[in-house]
Amino acid sequence: MTISAYLKLPSQSSPQNNTINNIFVGLHPDQATDAIVDEALVQKAPFAVIPCCVFPQIFTSRRQADGKNVTSYGGLLRYLRQKHKHIRVAELGFVGRDTCVFMLPEDYIDNSVTGKSWNDDVWWDEFRVGAMDDVLHVEDDE
Repeated sequence: MTISAYLKLPSQSSPQNNTINNIFVGLHPDQATDAIVDEALVQKAPFAVIPCCVFPQIFTSRRQADGKNVTSYGGLLRYLRQKHKHIRVAELGFVGRDTCVFMLPEDYIDNSVTGKSWNDDVWWDEFRVGAMDDVLHVEDDE
């Protein structure tokens, strides 16, 4: 099954029918993690990244909302989640680093227009997930 099929994305994209033109995916993308998330946010495109390595010596300018440097895996997850208020997190349930940080197409919709309210505890039902606090307060390990 393709990612597009799994996320129920249209097979044909065009600006005329207001469908998706891009999707960004990164499985343990190392130094490309920020670039994938940032470009998806600029394009308002759905994305899914499963970060692995933190690289605190390379990314010395990464800061969490509280001003702390990103030096641990838990800090990296918090930092990525803080890039947009609608970014979701899910544990995929495989061996190794399996936390997926993602946004779906509907996460970009202006809720004031649709009348929908946003709930930070919205989860991707197909995956085994924990409470937001469990995911965002991962022990600061290296």
